[in-house]
Amino acid sequence: MTGDILDNEILRKSHPREIAQYLGQVLRSTSDDAISAHLLEAVKNESITPRVFNIWLSLAKSPSALLDALNQDHSLFVRRVAIKRFGKDLKGKDWRTTWEEVGSTAGLISTLSRFSVLEVRYFAKTIGRCAKGHEVDQKREKVEELLRALLPSLFDGSHQTPDQRPLLPYYEFIVPSCSENFVTTLLRDASHPLSQTLPKSDLLKIQYELLRRLSLKVILTGNYESFDLNAYLPDLFQRSPTCSSTEPGLSESMHFSLEVLRQLAQEKSAKVPDRVFMSGLVEPLLRRAMKKRIRWETLKEIIDLTVSYLKKNPKAASNISFRSGSFLLRIIRLWSNRPSAMEKGFIAVLRMLQPDNDRRLFDCAEALRIVNPSLRYRYLQLCFLWSRGEPVDIDDDDDLESLRMSQCPCHIFVQLERNQALNFFRRLRRINPDFHFASPFSSDGSRTILQLPAAPDSSFADPALLKTLLERGESLALEEGRKAVDGQKQRASTSREQADRALFAKSAIFFAIASGSIELYGETLVWARRFNRDPLTVKTLYGSDATHTSEGIALLSGIPTDLSPTWTVTDLHSGIVKGNNVLLAFLETACSALREPSFYAPDWTAVLSLFRLVVEARFRRSGAAQRFLELSQEEMSEIIWKETLKLLIEVENIALKPGHEDLAFNSAYGPLDYGGHNPYLPRDALPAALRFLDNLAKARDQLWRKFRPTIFPAAASLPQPWPRGLPIQCLIRRFECPAHWMGNHTPYISSRAANVVFCPPEIGLSSVPDDKETRDAIGSFVDSFSRALCIYVLQRPSPQEREECRDLAWSHTLNVFSTRGIDSHEAYRTLKVYFEQALPGFWKPIPAMERLPDYPVLPADAVPLEQTEWNPATNQPSPIASRDLLLTCLDCNLAISTTSDCKVTTTFHTPRPRTQPRHFPGIWSWERALWPQTIREGQVLSALLYLDSKKGGRTRLLASAFPSETDVRYPPLFLDPEFLDCRELNEFSARSMLSRHINDVPPTLLSQLTEATIEKLSPTPSNSVAPVELTKMAYGLLSLLSKSDRPHLASVLVLKTIMEQPDASSWHRRLLTITFLRRLSANQSQALFQSFTTAIQLKLKQQAEASEAKQPGGAQNSAPKTFVKVTTVKYLAQLLDGADFVPESFSVDVLCELFQKASHLDIRVATVESMLSMLGRCSDNSSKPLAKKLLQSLKTTIPIISNLNERRPLAEQDWIEAERTGLPPKVYEDGAMDAIPPIMAVLAAFPICISYPLKLRQAILTSILLPAIDESTRHTSRWIEFFLAKHQSILDSSDLPPVPFRPAILGFLLRCCCANLLPASILEMYHQYVLANIRPSADLASFNKMITGSPLRIRDSNDSRYWLSLFNRGLDSYDFGGFNVVSILGVKWRPSEVPEGIEIEQVQRIAFEQAEALLLGSDFSFSAWNRFIRQFEPSYSVSDWNIPNQEAWIANSKPVLQRIIQHIDKLRRREWQRNPERQPAVLPPTFGLRLWLVRYPSQPSSASASEKCKDFAEQMSALVDEICRGGKPYHEEFLLLKTAASKCPSEDSALVGCHLGNIGKTFLSWLTTEDLLRVELAEALFRAAGKPREKETTRLSRETLESWKANENETVRMRGIQLLAADLKLFKQDP
Repeated sequence: MTGDILDNEILRKSHPREIAQYLGQVLRSTSDDAISAHLLEAVKNESITPRVFNIWLSLAKSPSALLDALNQDHSLFVRRVAIKRFGKDLKGKDWRTTWEEVGSTAGLISTLSRFSVLEVRYFAKTIGRCAKGHEVDQKREKVEELLRALLPSLFDGSHQTPDQRPLLPYYEFIVPSCSENFVTTLLRDASHPLSQTLPKSDLLKIQYELLRRLSLKVILTGNYESFDLNAYLPDLFQRSPTCSSTEPGLSESMHFSLEVLRQLAQEKSAKVPDRVFMSGLVEPLLRRAMKKRIRWETLKEIIDLTVSYLKKNPKAASNISFRSGSFLLRIIRLWSNRPSAMEKGFIAVLRMLQPDNDRRLFDCAEALRIVNPSLRYRYLQLCFLWSRGEPVDIDDDDDLESLRMSQCPCHIFVQLERNQALNFFRRLRRINPDFHFASPFSSDGSRTILQLPAAPDSSFADPALLKTLLERGESLALEEGRKAVDGQKQRASTSREQADRALFAKSAIFFAIASGSIELYGETLVWARRFNRDPLTVKTLYGSDATHTSEGIALLSGIPTDLSPTWTVTDLHSGIVKGNNVLLAFLETACSALREPSFYAPDWTAVLSLFRLVVEARFRRSGAAQRFLELSQEEMSEIIWKETLKLLIEVENIALKPGHEDLAFNSAYGPLDYGGHNPYLPRDALPAALRFLDNLAKARDQLWRKFRPTIFPAAASLPQPWPRGLPIQCLIRRFECPAHWMGNHTPYISSRAANVVFCPPEIGLSSVPDDKETRDAIGSFVDSFSRALCIYVLQRPSPQEREECRDLAWSHTLNVFSTRGIDSHEAYRTLKVYFEQALPGFWKPIPAMERLPDYPVLPADAVPLEQTEWNPATNQPSPIASRDLLLTCLDCNLAISTTSDCKVTTTFHTPRPRTQPRHFPGIWSWERALWPQTIREGQVLSALLYLDSKKGGRTRLLASAFPSETDVRYPPLFLDPEFLDCRELNEFSARSMLSRHINDVPPTLLSQLTEATIEKLSPTPSNSVAPVELTKMAYGLLSLLSKSDRPHLASVLVLKTIMEQPDASSWHRRLLTITFLRRLSANQSQALFQSFTTAIQLKLKQQAEASEAKQPGGAQNSAPKTFVKVTTVKYLAQLLDGADFVPESFSVDVLCELFQKASHLDIRVATVESMLSMLGRCSDNSSKPLAKKLLQSLKTTIPIISNLNERRPLAEQDWIEAERTGLPPKVYEDGAMDAIPPIMAVLAAFPICISYPLKLRQAILTSILLPAIDESTRHTSRWIEFFLAKHQSILDSSDLPPVPFRPAILGFLLRCCCANLLPASILEMYHQYVLANIRPSADLASFNKMITGSPLRIRDSNDSRYWLSLFNRGLDSYDFGGFNVVSILGVKWRPSEVPEGIEIEQVQRIAFEQAEALLLGSDFSFSAWNRFIRQFEPSYSVSDWNIPNQEAWIANSKPVLQRIIQHIDKLRRREWQRNPERQPAVLPPTFGLRLWLVRYPSQPSSASASEKCKDFAEQMSALVDEICRGGKPYHEEFLLLKTAASKCPSEDSALVGCHLGNIGKTFLSWLTTEDLLRVELAEALFRAAGKPREKETTRLSRETLESWKANENETVRMRGIQLLAADLKLFKQDP
């Protein structure tokens, strides 16, 4: 022990509750400080686990214990629990004492500077949630003072933290507990560094009152710039806070939502974003209010307030719709409940709906299902009368005639009351007899007869069928129905095509169903049997879409959906009987089809499923029938269920007849279970229905008692417990019989279940018959114990009774098992499995005999001074194997499945009864990981010793007592060889267990084991590989050590592994992780990185010296020695990118030094990327020193990126050598020759990222990239001189434009949003380079030809390929580097932000000069010219966002295009036409270019929309006159003109067409060619036209087309007729 205050042995071996009691006893006589000091010392010495200190913190009265825990540095676990306790104490009433005890702000910032990053984050989150409880305002002031002290670069204060790590993202978690003024300032200043990622959830929980006030202020004032309303408002409306409010029934968030809604309705200036009002405020509030069933007055207030606000802000009403869960649907539901109170609000909302007559009926019909049936017609009236658009009174025939509907959904009629639906239907048909208004789709997805099309080629429903359905029950309806059926029969008989016959036959059946006559339905079915020989027609007539319609099922059930006042008990009984007859007719039809050679059983699946569907329908509707007819349960049983029972027994009898086997309808589970579907039994099923199930089970059992002996006569005399009829699981398998609500209504089923469960021992344990005759008779007809137990227990009404029944069944079965010669252990385990299968959730207390002993535990007899052999598995019981039992009848009951395939012909299955085995969990099983501390200690130590033995070597753990001989946590132990030979153990399991208990693992022991294991890797010869198991174990242990309570112990080992095992670079990334570094304190992480950097620099130096020492040209007999992997050095650079575990200045120094010392290109790229990433985050004033330092460091890259070879930079000695040999130096060529080298590419990507600060982007350009380009240009010119000299060219470098090493860098910078940051010289350099490639001089062209014609070894050399990549790019050079100068002209011009920057005049000049050069160099295909000139085409988009670009095109691109056209026209003179040696040889046409100059209606101008349309039409008309002038062919030009006209916006097309198509103003009595072409143009515009801007345009368009229709010219007349008859979008909105 470390002292006499506490007994560490008790702390090690006691339960947490006992530890707390012990510490409480000691506390009575000992001070808190003494106990804390003892415990911390014990944790430091690792004599106890750090968990003990967590218990102590909950008992300690003095805050000094908390302070000691925060300041100690030997246990991360203790510090974490101390932080948690600190946060809890700050919420209490004595928070001020705790705050002062830890040193207030000064003490906390000193303490935090020693924390790891993860501890700082956890502390910040804890402090950020402490502003609760007592003296909240004073507490917030203290927390704000702390936050200011932690960020001295942002705030002034008397305290400043010494910590220089960039931890601002974690300090943001403290903000919610700061003062309201401080939080308000941050919320209103989005640019503040602390405002970037504020903890939204914590703010909503702690500062919700402030957020509410700010939100209300923004809503009332409309000043959205002062606060990000959208970030918090949805949560304030719906989630935060979660407590109740003072208003009854409303939560706080609902109360706030209602208050905001009141302000919005009352205050004129109050407003929220339109997209938020409906979906974010009103709909969630109304949904929750209706769900909570709050008082009606509040609901009405919500509606009235919403309507009031929508009247003030009509735009917000655009979000009103009929979508699911919408505000409108909820109003409809409320109106349906209280029409008088809600009608005014409902009408007000309807008047705000967007007008759309074509969709109105569809949308209204979708909501019909939620409206009270008696109010549905009134609902339709209101929808059409008050919704926006043309009001329609559906009771007025004139109004109804004006309603333009594409279709009327058919379910609208069946959902209305019959009289109203029929009246509405007849008036619609009378108004428009030929109109197709019935949709063939059901609203709820169910099958309906209305889905049948009227004709084979029709996609609409049959209105005659709907009429028959609606008229059902009227005096002449049945007669009309018979006529309709006969008509369809006639058409089916006379149709030649099979598909037509099938359709009309199916239609006849549907008309019979629609008539409501079950007799007619049956007659029609009998008539349809004539088609049974046609397999395709059978699929149509007897498929599920024909037989499973909702109307057909309702008719067969015998209980109408609409109960007429004249409907009587006699009608009910008659309907049941007739429905049964039709069902039997269906079965007879199926049986008769067995004789046909085309019989296919799946075709009849739907027919055979009818019995289940009809019985389900009777279950659902019998309750309504009983209430309507006021019948007793006995009367219901007699009228409905007695007949249904007869039907099912007769059906099953038919199914069991010989010859019907192919129907597959003879299952022992009966007709109701056909197909394995689960029949629906409503929970409110009547007692009569439940008794029906019981009677059905009894009757079916009697039926099978008679049937089974016909196959196996011995079945008639089977002894108990073998059923002679049906086993219990087959009586009625799929229905939910084991349900408590069935009560005592199923006595037969219950008695059968009890007989199986409580089978007498003499019967249950009797032997199974072994003669073949008896076994064949039994077959699979064996009662299922599982199903019987389920029924017996779960049919009890109360939980207590169910528990009693379960216990009775358990006791009985356990007693029976005990009498068969097995012990109670085996009986318990075996029966428990069967009971759990039958009763999910079954639980019985584990008997003492089944409880596990404690293992592994440390040996109690170990002596601290002597080595002791230990077998951790000493107390582990041996596995109990399963053993065979003598087969009994009970075993057969237990083994049979509840879903087994029960057939008469199935052979008897003999189960193999066995006892249940028991496998005890291993010592490292996770199942034992949650057991007491003594077991955890045993698991930890056994795993450590096991791994120690696996590594081998002379040294081993626990050679002496740990941690000391006076305070023994672990005595000196070594593992028993028998334990080590156990096959179930492996090193992965051992490491997994250590990971599970990582907080209980002594870090010192783990460190010793890890170090020794890594040492085993080191002596491995260089030409061999360490064993796989040893490698995984070593690095796995090192990873565990980094996650332990003292991660700094892993630092030296991680560094040693990285530097001494370079080939294990893939493991390096797993060991040196961000998480590991964030677990280290500030000093520890910085020391680790400093050592790492120093070691890498030393290795790089050694590698460079080794490279220099190599003999040039010498043969390499062995692979070069690897000093350090490139990937490892790159990983170091990547770790420092955004590293928050070391100061940023330290990271910059390391990266800069690494760039200078490393010569490998990939390392340099990684370091530059990291520095640029850090620079990109320097967005605030506090980062200026860091940004300056980074920029200074990045300037050191200029000599590298300006060089001709980034991988091996050329030195002056290389140029001297080139001059001596006459050979140009080798240039960088990784990838393509025009690819930008990686370091240059990384630097060039920085200025194009608009998220980075503009000043920093400019700094990279001006201080690094531009100087590098200048230097690179000089190097390139020098290289060109060497190359030209090598080939003795007459060219000189001065004859060529100066370019950098990679000209693509110019295009890259110009293309990627940097034109406004670049000087004009860069664009001019790029332009001259492009011209040199598009139109090279004669000498340059000749020289290039010579190089390309050289032998392959010359042409394919490094220097030749580089030369050709510079000056042999051809006509496509105009977009070299992905940059096209024309693209700048077509977008909004941004003025230059640098001196002597790029001006628009320069860009226009360059664009014209490039066009001029392309003209001179193009061939007859004009492929390059077309690609270039296409960039001048204007945008025709009418979007608001495109207006600035269109204005830019008019101002910048259009003048250049005009100049190009003028230039081409100037060249195309008569002299040029006559000159055989003309230059250029060909010129492109300009008519298409001139069409781009047309003033389109979509282009911005001061003219009105109608004026722009007229102007556009006049321009088109003039162009028509032009192409027809001179008698030349105009077809190609007219196609171009037609295409140009199609670019007119659709909303303007009609008006332009009216102007072009006005043939009344022609001067001649006949129409000229020009007039006819204008009419053709106008026709194209009319066809493409959409909804016009004004209704007047629609009228003018109709008048224009009418004038065409009346014209004498046949061509014009036919165009007018066709357009008026077409379904043009233009006239869609025409009322």
